[in-house]
Amino acid sequence: MNQKGVRDLMDSNRYTYKHISEELEKNGVPGNWDIYMNVYNLINGRITPKDCYIYILMSELFHVDIKTILMRYSSATSKVNETAQVNELDW
Repeated sequence: MNQKGVRDLMDSNRYTYKHISEELEKNGVPGNWDIYMNVYNLINGRITPKDCYIYILMSELFHVDIKTILMRYSSATSKVNETAQVNELDW
């Protein structure tokens, strides 16, 4: 699995950024989740969550194993993606 973020899970469950924002705020996850860019960056994997509860909440929200969510935000995932891109260029 080399996917960063959970955008594909959000789309497959037909959630919007507003729905994710409301869930984060409703469950008391620390952060400014009423700001669209914060939710956008979280969903697209541009930021790594600071609070571990976000991983648990997303796991429950998208009905996937927490390991799947953790791997999507892991720094190892970025290294795998970079290596794959370099290997594609090195014939």
